[in-house]
Amino acid sequence: MKKTMLSVCVTLFCAVGFSQSLPLSEIGKPFSSPHLVVHWQVPKDIFPKTVSIYHLQPTQFSPVVVSNLMAIGRLTFHDQTISNANERVLESSDKTRALRLDSLAGRLDYTDTSVVHGGFTNVSVGVPDQSELLGLTTNLLPKLGLKFSDIRKKESSEPEFQFGEPEVMMFDLNSAPVTNIPQRSVFFRRSLDGGSFLINSREGNGWIYFGSHHAISRIVLKWPAMKRYQTFPTADFGTLEKWMSEGKARQAPLSMNDGEIDWKKVKSMTIEKAEICYFSKKDYVYPIASLWVIVDRGYDKVGVEISCPIIDETKQ
Repeated sequence: MKKTMLSVCVTLFCAVGFSQSLPLSEIGKPFSSPHLVVHWQVPKDIFPKTVSIYHLQPTQFSPVVVSNLMAIGRLTFHDQTISNANERVLESSDKTRALRLDSLAGRLDYTDTSVVHGGFTNVSVGVPDQSELLGLTTNLLPKLGLKFSDIRKKESSEPEFQFGEPEVMMFDLNSAPVTNIPQRSVFFRRSLDGGSFLINSREGNGWIYFGSHHAISRIVLKWPAMKRYQTFPTADFGTLEKWMSEGKARQAPLSMNDGEIDWKKVKSMTIEKAEICYFSKKDYVYPIASLWVIVDRGYDKVGVEISCPIIDETKQ
């Protein structure tokens, strides 16, 4: 009985320590504004009543997903170069195609350099237009073992994808200007309990690239397995305001054109959007409140993102 009670106490102590000392230092810089006036333009029920801390677990990649990726890359078990409990690597004999699986990090990385052409004598052909990327992505996701419910949603409840061009090359070919786009990309964020991972999180994001002839040039999934560790009540608006004024929140960097915010001179702050986001530190995933705000500096207004603790242990 004593041993069981000791185990419970240790678990609760660790959970309390996590929630009171969230490692936000990597997200932005601290600020404090003792007389901060906050205007909320979001519904009072925008946050769930409870949030959870998760413990990262080793990832067991589905044999079906591995088989699908091997088929995409035209890889066989004869191409396997590394295979152990934590890592598996398959690479084609010509070194152009490779599949890497890291179970500890929960990371999947597939590359095909043969379909990415960037030289002025070897331009890309048949790179899909941006209008085609959504269809290509939605067709591919089931092969990766992903469902639409796994991905961050837009306000319309549809999965949110960001399309881009990682590189655009411009040069003259036979005295004529040529624009070459070696590949186009799709980025998406993992959804968790109605929230999503931060865009720069080490876990919880995915990228898909398409090169020449609509071929897949790269897939990167940072999608580790997780186990719910501890659940806590969510802080109300008044508590969040108090924490922000006391310096417990973090401000994201501003652009050089926006300058800096002197929080001691700030007149007020208007919160226009709020959501639960998650970030990872060591072996755990933590919830925070991500706030998109307009700060009144007295002489102008500037938009900035603020990350704030969301767990309120005083409600327990």
